[in-house]
Amino acid sequence: MKHQIKVEPQGTILYCEGGSILLNVLQQGGFMLDATCGGRGRCGKCKVWAESDEWDGKKEILSCTTAVNSDLLVTLPVQEKFLDRKSMLLKTHTFPVELNLTKKFLKVKKASIEDGKGDVERILAELKLDRQVNLAVTKQAMEILAKSKEGITVVFDDQELIAIEQGDTTNEFFGIAFDIGTTTVVGSLCDLITGKVLVTVSATNPQRQHGGDVISRITYANEGAGNTEKLQEEIVACLNEIINKLCKEAKVCTKHIYCATVVGNTCMHHLLLGLNPTQLAIAPYVPVVQRELRVNPEEIGLKINKQGSLYVLPNIAGFVGADTVGVILATGLERVSEPTLAVDLGTNGEIVLNSGHKMVACSTAAGPAFEGAQITYGMRAAEGAIEKVEINNGTFKLKVIGNSKVKGICGSGLIDLIAQLLKHGVIDPSGRIVEPDLLSSDMAFLMERLRSNGKSYDFVLAFPEESLSGEPIVLKQKDVRELQLAKGAILTGIRMLLREVGLNMTDLKQVYLAGAFGNYVEVESVLGIGLFPAIPASRIKAIGNGAGIGAIKALLSDQEKERAELLAKNIIHLELASKPEFQDEFIQSLRFPVQTSVE
Repeated sequence: MKHQIKVEPQGTILYCEGGSILLNVLQQGGFMLDATCGGRGRCGKCKVWAESDEWDGKKEILSCTTAVNSDLLVTLPVQEKFLDRKSMLLKTHTFPVELNLTKKFLKVKKASIEDGKGDVERILAELKLDRQVNLAVTKQAMEILAKSKEGITVVFDDQELIAIEQGDTTNEFFGIAFDIGTTTVVGSLCDLITGKVLVTVSATNPQRQHGGDVISRITYANEGAGNTEKLQEEIVACLNEIINKLCKEAKVCTKHIYCATVVGNTCMHHLLLGLNPTQLAIAPYVPVVQRELRVNPEEIGLKINKQGSLYVLPNIAGFVGADTVGVILATGLERVSEPTLAVDLGTNGEIVLNSGHKMVACSTAAGPAFEGAQITYGMRAAEGAIEKVEINNGTFKLKVIGNSKVKGICGSGLIDLIAQLLKHGVIDPSGRIVEPDLLSSDMAFLMERLRSNGKSYDFVLAFPEESLSGEPIVLKQKDVRELQLAKGAILTGIRMLLREVGLNMTDLKQVYLAGAFGNYVEVESVLGIGLFPAIPASRIKAIGNGAGIGAIKALLSDQEKERAELLAKNIIHLELASKPEFQDEFIQSLRFPVQTSVE
C-alpha cells in the first residue's frame, strides 16, 4: 500500500510503499538530512517533526528508524548555515604560476586562391607548430574563423592545441582547485596568469547523508547496485554547484576554466571517479589506483571547458590519500632536516612524519567528533554553536557563534570544554564525568551544572533560558568517550610513527596542524586533552587548509604536480592495525593527561 508524505516548509508531496524507511524516502525525494551514523539510529542528526494518524499530535522522530505505515506530514529542521572556515583560510593566497598551459592571441591570414591552406593549417602556421589536432578543435576552427574579424585566441597545453576562441580572451584564463573532504568540499577559483586565488567557497559533502565517515560510505556503496554511481553523481553535482557559485561571484564564464585539480582521501578519490571503494575496507586495504590521473572533465560530468583537463593528485595508500600529499606540498615537509610532523585533523586523520632522514605516514579512524558529529548536541561551526569555553575565577563563559542563544557545540568548542573540565577536575584522566561531591567547595559554580541521569552525570553547558530550543544543552558521558576515541586514534598514530623511526616524543621539533578545525582550536586545549605528545605549544603551528593549498599549488604549477607524484611514490606507509602493539598503544592513548594544578 502506498502512503503520502507532505514535506514542510517546502510543500513537496512524496509517495512511498508501506514499510519504507522515512530517511530513505526523504533522501530519494531530494532532501539532504545528515545521517552521520550511517542511518543506525545513533547520532540523532536526522530528527524531523511528524504528524500521523498513528499518534496524537506532532512529535519529533528519528527518520532513519521510522517506517512509514501511514500518511505523514513531516516538518524538516531549518538548515543551519555553517561558517565557511575552510574557504576563509584560502582567500588571500597568491602562488607562482609554472604551467605549460597557455593562451595566445593570433591574427590568422584569410583563405585565398593563392594560398589554399585549410583553416587548421593556417592557425598552426601562425603558431609555428606541426601537430595533430582533434576533431573538436577542428570544428571550432571552422566556426570561429568564419566569424572572426579581429583575430582569435588559441589555448594550448604543452604545444597541443585544445581550444580556439573568438577575439582576444587571453585575460580570461582560470582554473579550479578542489579539496573533497568527507564532511566539507572546498573549491578555489584561481587566475592562471597571476596565480591569485580569486574566490573560494565550500559546501557540505552531500554524501554525508549516507554516513559521516568513509567506512559508512564504503558500506553504502556496497549495499546496493548503483550506489557507487549515486555517490559519484552526488559529489560531481556538488562540484558543479561550487563551480557555478565561483563563476557567479567572480563573473567568470565556465568555458574559460581550462583545468582543475582534486585532492581528497582515497575513498573520496574513488567515489569521484566512480570506482567502487569496497576493497579499501578489506585487508590488505589496497586502492584501485594510487598514481595520479588526468581525466577529461566530460568523462565524469564536470562542467568546465570541454577540452580542459582534470588532474587528480596521487594517493599514498588505501587510507592515506591525495589530501595528505596536498598537505606535504603546502608545508614543504619533505625538505625539513629535523623531526617534523604534519597532522590533518578531520574525520579521517592522516599523519606524516619526516624523521629528518625518511618519511612515514599513517591514517587513523578519528571519526567525526572533531566536526561535532556523533556528539549529543554536536554541530558544525554555525550560528548558535559554542566555539570556545573559558572557566576562570569562579565563572563559566561560553563564546557562541553569532552571539545567539545556544544551539549546540562545534569541534573547537568541544575540545576547549573538555580541556577545561579536565583542568578543573570535573572529568578525571579516565574520561569519567565525576560526582559533584568529589569537587572541592570552590567549584560550587561547576557542581550546579552536574546532573545525574541515573547511570552517569551530564554537564550542563546552557540552561533552558540560554538555549535556542528551550531545553538544556548538555555534555553527556558518551560524548566524552567519542572525543577520547578520536584523540586516542590520533595520538596512537603519532606514537607508532615515532617508534617506527626510532624517535621519542621529545625529539619532535615542529608539528604542523592542518585542517580548518586546527586553525580555530586553542593549542593549549589540544595539549590539555593530550591530542599531541607533551611538547611546548610554540612547536605547534596551525597551517589552515593544507590540503586545499596543496591542490592550488598543483593547479598552478607543473613542477608541483611532478613533486606530488614523486612524494606519493617515496613515502613509506605504516598500516597501524597490522602492528601487534597497536591495540595496547590505542588503549593507553585513550587516557587524558593528569592535571597538576588549576591556575
